[in-house]
Amino acid sequence: ERLELRSFTYFATVVAILDFREEEAQSVVSEDAICLQILQELPTNVKELAWMPPVYNTSAVFTIFTEDTEDDLVKKIGRFREEIQECAKSVCGFRIQLGVSATHTDYRHIRAAYRESLHALTFKAIADKQEADDCHFYLASSTVKSKKYNERYEQEIQNAIKSVDKNLCYDITGNFCKELIEGHEREEEIIIHLIGFVNAILITAVNVDVNLQEMFPDGIRKRIRELLEVVENERIRRYLKRYFIDPVMKQRMEGLERQSSSMIEQIEELIEESKGNITLTECADALGVHQTYVWKILKMHRDKSFSDYIEEYKINEAKRLLLETNKTVAEIAEEANLTLLSEDAVRDIIHEIATQNESMIKERQMGAMGPLMGMSMKKLKGKADGSLVNKIVREEIQNLMN
Repeated sequence: ERLELRSFTYFATVVAILDFREEEAQSVVSEDAICLQILQELPTNVKELAWMPPVYNTSAVFTIFTEDTEDDLVKKIGRFREEIQECAKSVCGFRIQLGVSATHTDYRHIRAAYRESLHALTFKAIADKQEADDCHFYLASSTVKSKKYNERYEQEIQNAIKSVDKNLCYDITGNFCKELIEGHEREEEIIIHLIGFVNAILITAVNVDVNLQEMFPDGIRKRIRELLEVVENERIRRYLKRYFIDPVMKQRMEGLERQSSSMIEQIEELIEESKGNITLTECADALGVHQTYVWKILKMHRDKSFSDYIEEYKINEAKRLLLETNKTVAEIAEEANLTLLSEDAVRDIIHEIATQNESMIKERQMGAMGPLMGMSMKKLKGKADGSLVNKIVREEIQNLMN
């Protein structure tokens, strides 16, 4: 009444966003400026289709449509869709994606209708195939079946951060976002799982000495609040990548470079103390870091993998013993642990490990490769070539998957 707006029988809310087909496109344009320009250049008669003037907030245009019949309401929204597409095309060349709420009769439910519009955009991948591919209507929670969320992504993202593997972080984040949609999660569940995933990133960041104040000069709450307002699956992935993964990885790489000189000394001391009889896992555990971190330090400073470095150390140690002692070649080989197991013996050991971890393999499939490699190398204690172990572990996983 204060706004002097006429009351209609039905209303629906619409949220519109720019449709970035390529990730690179979003990174080189000012989304705010484009959306505001579209609103400015939208013809007056098109703006007047809406019950209230369209407004822009958090990468999205929001508006409300009203009519006395549901058919007329759908037609009005359809006309708005056509007009805003034409305007967007002339302004920037991008298309628009629209999310439309269910129809409502109680104006106190505008906030709920707004969430439905966001929900429609988030779940556009499962929308009715008969509708236009740029306009997506809300599906009530009762019409979609939720499946159990797999919390392994939280553990995987923590391990990827510890190992300073940015590409792996990207892959895990992409799979996490995809599963939220394919699992047909309800809005409240998506929020819970998003916060859980972000918390896993932040907890690990703190544990590896990332400066969160540097990452979030305006505060963590602001970023999380913005994330929960992101309206579409691909944007959620991009937001996580840009504002959480990339800053953490940047600080991790800088820390790696600062600490690498002292770390390589500690790695070489452990190898020498153990006479080369130490696995990558044991070395990483002794230093309190991830296995991949040790591998990268050696590659950075010695241009060798851990297994190659160990093998070279043992050969040099064997040469020294031959020159400085009266021990036989067999005794030296045994002392330096240079005797390799046969391929059949290696297969038997890895098969036993794979069988004991069958449930993990079936759940994670090729994602179980890393954990199984660690277990196998620890069990074999350097008595098998790393490339052979990798080959056999991969075969065992594929056999159990089939």
